[in-house]
Amino acid sequence: MEAGGKSLYELLGLEKGAKEIEIRRAFRNLVTRAHPDKGGDANKFREIQQAYEVLSDPAKKEHYDRTGDIIRSTEEEFVDLFAGGVYRDHGKNVQAPASANLHEQITLRQQPANLSHSAGFEAWMRSRGAQGVQVYTSDDVIDQYGVAAGSYDPVPLPAIKAHAVRCTDRRPPRREGEDRSLKPLLSLSAEALPAGLEWGQVLVSMRFAPVNPADTYSIASGGVYGGERVDAPFVPGHDGVGVVAKCGPGVRDLQEGDWVIPAKAFLGTWRSLLVCRGRDLLRIPRECMPMERAALLREMLTAYRLLEDAQGLKPGDAVILNAATSAVGQLVIQLASMLRLRVVAVVTPEDGVNDEEEDEEAE
Repeated sequence: MEAGGKSLYELLGLEKGAKEIEIRRAFRNLVTRAHPDKGGDANKFREIQQAYEVLSDPAKKEHYDRTGDIIRSTEEEFVDLFAGGVYRDHGKNVQAPASANLHEQITLRQQPANLSHSAGFEAWMRSRGAQGVQVYTSDDVIDQYGVAAGSYDPVPLPAIKAHAVRCTDRRPPRREGEDRSLKPLLSLSAEALPAGLEWGQVLVSMRFAPVNPADTYSIASGGVYGGERVDAPFVPGHDGVGVVAKCGPGVRDLQEGDWVIPAKAFLGTWRSLLVCRGRDLLRIPRECMPMERAALLREMLTAYRLLEDAQGLKPGDAVILNAATSAVGQLVIQLASMLRLRVVAVVTPEDGVNDEEEDEEAE
């Protein structure tokens, strides 16, 4: 935060240990002259603001006077790191995203008659694109054709049962006065684990599994999520966090004790113990965040990317958000609050509000 070797006090033109009233007076004088609207330098103006934010806070000022270090809250660190620092540093130029159309980025002019045999072959290879050259590994072959059952020894599992929630059917079309809850479609059962883990499988102890709008939609629709579909009965749950309890043969990227989250939809996380392919899981650092929050990591990353990909945002800007009551929507609102963005949240009417009531409210 200190610029050019200057202390925070020097940035405000003060001596170390200045009193609160002196800090406020110095800031008011400087901020008027250094404001970019008055022809001041934007970077210097930002440094003055940051110095005042620290020295005007008694706790931060005491820590700075004692150690020379600056205490930053989680929110401040988030703002500093958001979008690679571009959001914090308004003096930086935001580069426009590269065009997805290669022809808009590169104009290639060649004289085929002047190409040597090797140069012509290389040009032909390049023209084939990424789809023209593919490398197949042993994992790709195993994934496509499987592994012969007799070529490995399964890892035995204990003869225990795991609790699981099952969706038994899809919700029928709406009828007047009908109960629209999902409870009739769900049942709780105790299901025995398989005798052993096959090639590439792992046993996961599920610790947290959220109930997201995507889950309720998949239940109501009888197994639909985007372009994917499964047949009922199935175990709901697209998200969650668990701990690897046992690894089967052929598993190299995971080990017992790893924290994992689903890397694909319809993994069926609404159960106490989950047997699935190790490649369908994503390992996360144990110190990443509290486990119950890690269960919503997919939604957190989606919310972050929605804001970061909207390049050029600055404090005070407004963002319009659809489906604001969803998990992603609520996270966007919280992140926008830390970034000092205004949010226009669009939501659907609450259950039980009919068209006539909506018309009356509109009038």
